[in-house]
Amino acid sequence: MKNIVLSFLLILAVSSMTLSHKIIGTCYKDKNSLRNSQYFTLECSASNSINIYSRNENITSAEAYIAPNDIKELKKKLVSFDKVDGFKFVMNEIRYFPKGIERFFTNLVALTVEYSNLQEIKQVDLKPFPKLIFLNLSVNMLKIIEKDLFKFNPLLQAIDLTNNIIKEIDGNVFEGLNSLNSLKISMNLCVQVNAVGRKNVENFIKELKIFCKKKEQKFILDEKKGTKFNWRKYFWIILISGTSAVVFLIYGLFKILMTVKVAPKNEKLSVCDPQSQQELKNNVWI
Repeated sequence: MKNIVLSFLLILAVSSMTLSHKIIGTCYKDKNSLRNSQYFTLECSASNSINIYSRNENITSAEAYIAPNDIKELKKKLVSFDKVDGFKFVMNEIRYFPKGIERFFTNLVALTVEYSNLQEIKQVDLKPFPKLIFLNLSVNMLKIIEKDLFKFNPLLQAIDLTNNIIKEIDGNVFEGLNSLNSLKISMNLCVQVNAVGRKNVENFIKELKIFCKKKEQKFILDEKKGTKFNWRKYFWIILISGTSAVVFLIYGLFKILMTVKVAPKNEKLSVCDPQSQQELKNNVWI
């Protein structure tokens, strides 16, 4: 019994353990070769493979180097974290937003997690980045953009959520982002449009409230239990059960009709006549 308890405690400790990751950032001085370079002065990209499969995993150490301009510069140069204002993760397996980067890169205004199978983004993930003006979460597996996601990022100017599987966007999620002038959400389940320019963004947000609003489920009150019954969830079960009952009823009636023999109309049988009674027994049976 003691061994079982110890084994259980060991499994519990391992499952709750926080996994740590180290990121090595390669930074580029040539902004002309970088996308969205108007939003940052020095962007670094995670050059090592990072896989994040749960919310218990953190970035616990980091390094950043300036990429050599040519082959002659073989030695990488370390760069101070506070000079880095842009960071991106591309083609990793990051199912949950990486936590802990803000402890090293304190001045980030641009963040990218792209081609990384990101499945979820929450307010707490973006809270450590109040200076954020550019956010790129394109080509991932995001489904829902929840309310107040950008509550702590009022300076955002550009958001890119293209090529996800978004089916639901809270209508008020972009409220308070008065500097937002680029909103890209094309190639998603509920919307296929982008908007550039403040006026276009404002009109686009109004349309999103219609096309990507949360679908409310219809309920029927179950008076016996005092709970709400979701009829859509059991629609096919009810339909199949009802159809089967009708089919069996028709089949039963058909069998009854086929097994009943009725006496010919031309023949008149007397119940008083013994011969007629015998014929009646022979011709009519169930």
